[in-house]
Amino acid sequence: MAEAIARSKTAETLADASSGERDKSRRETIIRFGSAWAAGDVDGLMSLMSDQPRYRGSTGPEPGIEFVGSEQVRAAFERIAGPNAGSPPAEPAPPPEMYFFEDRALAFWRLKFPGSDCLVEGVDVMTFTDDGRIAVKDAYRKAFS
Repeated sequence: MAEAIARSKTAETLADASSGERDKSRRETIIRFGSAWAAGDVDGLMSLMSDQPRYRGSTGPEPGIEFVGSEQVRAAFERIAGPNAGSPPAEPAPPPEMYFFEDRALAFWRLKFPGSDCLVEGVDVMTFTDDGRIAVKDAYRKAFS
């Protein structure tokens, strides 16, 4: 019995270590994603997305527009965050507060745009592929006027 418990604890420890490394890698992906977003680097954003990404925007009808596939997601990112999006790139943002749950993460973020006192706050619910890329970015943000 004691041997079975010891084996079980060893398996749990290995699972915890594996989960910790996976979360560390995903944490780095989220930080890189935020930096690319702030810089208007759409190629950088797309390099972090899966081959069949989905982006669920925080605006639009029913409760937001969903973009499916690389072409639609890229076009949405270019419109919203790209270098010609109509506003200058955001100031570098501090790393978001992050929480991990199996293949998902919650990333609470804040962005302040240059020349503006407007602080935008939001949360992304991200789903990851097994190789650590973002399969789904589901965005929620505080509305401002």
